Amino acid sequence: MPSCLQDKKSFENNDVLKLATRLFPGKALEFNEDCLYLNVYVPDGKTPRGFGWPVAIWLHPGDFMVGSPNLWDATALAIKQKVIVVTPAYRLGALGFLSMMDDSAPGNVGLLDQLAAMEWVQEHIQHFNGSATDVVLWGHSAGSISTSLHLISELSAGKFHRAITMSGNFMIHNAIKNPNPNAILSLKEEFYCSEEPAELLACLRNAPVATLFAKTLAFDDWGPIVDGLFKNVTKPFLKEDPKQLLEDGRINRVPLMAGYTDMEDVNSINADISKSLFDDTIRQTVIDDALPVTDNETCTLNEELLVDSILFYYTPTSIPEDPTIYRRKYIDFTTDKKYGSSTFEFGMFVSKYSPTYLYRFDYKLKTSPIADVRDWVTVPHQYDLPIVWGMPYWTSLSPQVIWNTVDKKTSDIVMGLFGNFTKYSIPVQSKKTIQWDPFTKENPRIFLIDKNFSMSDSSSFDYKSLKFWNEYYPKIVLAANNCCNMTASANCLEPFPLTVISFFIFNFYLYRIDYRNIFIVLHLF
Repeated sequence: MPSCLQDKKSFENNDVLKLATRLFPGKALEFNEDCLYLNVYVPDGKTPRGFGWPVAIWLHPGDFMVGSPNLWDATALAIKQKVIVVTPAYRLGALGFLSMMDDSAPGNVGLLDQLAAMEWVQEHIQHFNGSATDVVLWGHSAGSISTSLHLISELSAGKFHRAITMSGNFMIHNAIKNPNPNAILSLKEEFYCSEEPAELLACLRNAPVATLFAKTLAFDDWGPIVDGLFKNVTKPFLKEDPKQLLEDGRINRVPLMAGYTDMEDVNSINADISKSLFDDTIRQTVIDDALPVTDNETCTLNEELLVDSILFYYTPTSIPEDPTIYRRKYIDFTTDKKYGSSTFEFGMFVSKYSPTYLYRFDYKLKTSPIADVRDWVTVPHQYDLPIVWGMPYWTSLSPQVIWNTVDKKTSDIVMGLFGNFTKYSIPVQSKKTIQWDPFTKENPRIFLIDKNFSMSDSSSFDYKSLKFWNEYYPKIVLAANNCCNMTASANCLEPFPLTVISFFIFNFYLYRIDYRNIFIVLHLF
């Protein structure tokens, strides 16, 4: 079946496991606007207890820009775990996430495609001996962000009963996008369309799809938006900011299994890192991500304060300076900041209402050429998927890979963990061999998927780093925002040095003398 329209070069860059060439040797995947199909993998044998097979709906990765369900051969997973696996397509890029910012086209069409697949399962999976009341929604990266959003969308309520998020959720910085008026303006000018949203939409529907798609590639920041903020949208996918919905407990309360790998973005690092490069790279990353906490135009952001706090936590103390240690600390920084902290925080909120299990995937593949990474790299983004998806049993790979015996055994165990959660809402049925405790506020511990399969503690997992990002760093961000909450005619006060603020609590009494001068009385406690 065809895959949804996407940029071929971007697709190849995202396909780090080279599944396209291994599954379709000698020919390219077909990309087409007519792409809303799904695959259904059904296990053999007799259905359990006459209730029907449990069902897993897989939302593929690809940053909402690329990807295809055709890359994911669920035969081994279905047969070995005795679950039906459904792999739907959803529209990508502008075709999936363009918004006119009103009810004519509010956006999130790609998420609605996923919802349509979930509704199809509810209506038709019985014809495949599947159970519509026993469905897990499961995704990786963009598919994982999607899964987390279905957890808080009212439209998705009742259409799934468990959720698995791998390497992503909407708590990640920039997971939720802003509407792109520049893209709309560009398309309007390209196709000589009206500015009125409904007429513009009709105009774009009549445009050649290849030309339309090519024009939107210049704008690559497509993804989910809060469509409930637009005028006259009666059934938004996201009524409000998803973080607020989560904090308020307005979620679909189903069991959650969530995790990430220990070197998520390591593929962007090519060499050892010196101290100066370490400092400069972290500084640039923080500055690129930094935003004021308010739209108040009188506010300024002390970016150096943010940088200093991160460098204080992550800078190694090794002497002499060891570039390999700086490299490892930078990898920790990127993984903790984006994936670890968001997974932990997301799990903490969900665990208030539903059984929750968190993990970190530390097992390094041993099979060549699948494990085509540098010696010092463990598990990059997507390199957990060969084990989770039972790739040692894929007969569709060409040429056939000779799998390492340990990889094969590990895949059996990990498929069992994910399969158990899919069927029973718990990853481990018996604690005789593996113990995986639920993640709770009282016992917020993460399971390590490695050769030992064990619960982590402070000696095997840096819990302080997650506290840094979720509890301490937000306070630093607030302290770094300097705002003037006075009349427009008054001068702004320069912020006190952090060293002063650290030692004193000030009670300010502000007296306006004239339009230019303000006196301050300080009461020190």
